[in-house]
Amino acid sequence: MTWRYAIPFLPTPNIRITERMAYKTESQTIEGFRTNAYQGANYAQDASVEALLQHPRFLEAAQLYVRMNLNARVGETTVAKTFSEPTWHILFCIAAKTSAQNDRGLDSPALTPTYLKSEMAALGLSSHGKIDSAIKRMVDRGWLEKTTPPQDRRAVVLKPTEAFFAVDDDLGAIYAIPSAILVDDAWVARIAAGDRAATRGMRAVGRSVVEESLAIIQRNSVMLPTLLPNAGWLILFALVDAIWRDDVDDRRFSAIARKCNVSPPHVKTVMLLGRKYGLLEETAQGLLAPTESAWRSTFAWIADCLATFIACCRVAEQTRLSVTRPVA
Repeated sequence: MTWRYAIPFLPTPNIRITERMAYKTESQTIEGFRTNAYQGANYAQDASVEALLQHPRFLEAAQLYVRMNLNARVGETTVAKTFSEPTWHILFCIAAKTSAQNDRGLDSPALTPTYLKSEMAALGLSSHGKIDSAIKRMVDRGWLEKTTPPQDRRAVVLKPTEAFFAVDDDLGAIYAIPSAILVDDAWVARIAAGDRAATRGMRAVGRSVVEESLAIIQRNSVMLPTLLPNAGWLILFALVDAIWRDDVDDRRFSAIARKCNVSPPHVKTVMLLGRKYGLLEETAQGLLAPTESAWRSTFAWIADCLATFIACCRVAEQTRLSVTRPVA
């Protein structure tokens, strides 16, 4: 088979954690990751997928990205448990982008339930009932407030709160801190350091996060059967993470289910799909492990995610979108 990307450290099913990482399995704050993640970064200017995969510290960045997605705390719990539902995650990202564009006076619709439903319906990603439920939970959690514009008392406009922005800061850091190992970019460094204006500027310039995510998956189409089911990407990350740590117990369905906030039967469903499509294989010990195809595709997908994030940061820096419009 001819692979799209050359990955110098593959194939090997037994990659272990790089020595310079103090690998912790428990959840910790973004600040903890920021403090301990990287020293003496080996910077490059080329942030293409191909260049990132060839970077001498890409493996370290990839392991950090996986670990932060599984264990970094955002709000009251971890990323994995907060955003295991696609509807919840996608709505959050659309709200972050739309509110960032509105803050900067860009041409963007008001953040209303109707707008969110139209965005989701255009992509065929969820029903109106699920969207209403997700919006209600975000309001109940204190991430969004319902407001009524004075010109139309019948309308409802959603307003992100300080709690919403704090979570978005942490989500930006999950991409920025691994990226800061690889590239010397001022905007990436600002987000990695917790600069909210930089995070909001990056949100404002990208295409719809949904479009970006689907484009990344399409470019790595071998992962589609495993990534598309609910929390499929987190389940794959949890399995890869357990293999890196050489932890047999954490490779069991029940342990992965707890990590990803899903049921053990759901984990089994995703795993069987992965096996059906040649992404997973059974070991002599009766455990499932990624095939060479899965290892290559996982790393290419992570590189694609980081490359897309870095590209958005560079556009934000070029357009200087950290400046918000004055509040009347």
